[in-house]
Amino acid sequence: MLLLGMQTCRAADAVASLTTTKVAVSMAPSSAGIIVDAALTTFSGNMDLSLTSSVFFRGKNASAMIFDGQGFFMQMPRSGGPFLQVAAGKKVVLRNIVLKDFSPEHLSLQTGASLVFGDNVYLRLSDTTQPLTTSWVFDGNGAVVDGRGGALQLQATDAILVNDTKDVTFKNIRLLGMTSTQTAHRLRCAGASSKVIFDETLLMVDSFLNLTQGNVVMRNNVTIRGLGSTFAWTSAGTMRLDPFACLKFDYGTTFSYDASSKVRTNLVFADASALLHMNQATLHATRSGLLLSTGSMYFENIVTLESEAQTVAEALVIDKSLQAFVPNGSTVAVKGKVVYQ
Repeated sequence: MLLLGMQTCRAADAVASLTTTKVAVSMAPSSAGIIVDAALTTFSGNMDLSLTSSVFFRGKNASAMIFDGQGFFMQMPRSGGPFLQVAAGKKVVLRNIVLKDFSPEHLSLQTGASLVFGDNVYLRLSDTTQPLTTSWVFDGNGAVVDGRGGALQLQATDAILVNDTKDVTFKNIRLLGMTSTQTAHRLRCAGASSKVIFDETLLMVDSFLNLTQGNVVMRNNVTIRGLGSTFAWTSAGTMRLDPFACLKFDYGTTFSYDASSKVRTNLVFADASALLHMNQATLHATRSGLLLSTGSMYFENIVTLESEAQTVAEALVIDKSLQAFVPNGSTVAVKGKVVYQ
């Protein structure tokens, strides 16, 4: 075991030094591994957990604990777990840390416990498909979830929750089981200033996904997939395609633009290199209207543009500044008020 007290400690089974404050040391069973009681714990080196070691956030003298890696990493074992355990009723905030080969199964929360990802947390996942059955809460800036080509199977309400004014980047990952109902979302921005960045990401939508708040940024290649599914944008925030980004709606999907702000310009192309690729898909605009300008669009196979507009002011508008590409053999079908100007 390693008990963290008001001193600098070197773990026998973990290549790291930890400094803690506001804590009194007490004994614990040797099988408990590293025990954290302090309100603040900081790293001064990297930590490599063995198959038999774990970190238990007991919080004997603190109801909330901050675990600050100061830029160092914690290497997680490739199998087994849990290795991060939080005692009942306690809250842990991770910040400035890299968790290598991290998996949802590595985390165990007792009744009423929570673990929150704060500033500059880098989750380097193991490159497999992993079920996410609890909520990952992001309450900081600069967080990154790197899937390394693997996948997260979202199974819980608020499986991914981004608090207001906070952000998280998902990169090199497949997010499966993306869905929404009227009362529950597996991906949710908690406020108008929340932000999610997708970078080299595949979103597999189960029937219907609705982003009702916050902002989204698309970087590099992002694909929306799910035969017969709808990706709905009802947020008052912006969806931005960065330079050289390609957002692809794949076979049989629908992109429904229904901005709650009734602003028709919240689908933003950074410049002409930003591309919206519709492959046998539908672009649907409600009476909020939609203005497509500045960027580029690629229409592959049969693509449908449809609008619920009752007036020209509510129309789906394709501005002349948008570059449109329709390859030989592809068709664009128009339903409702779609205007080229």
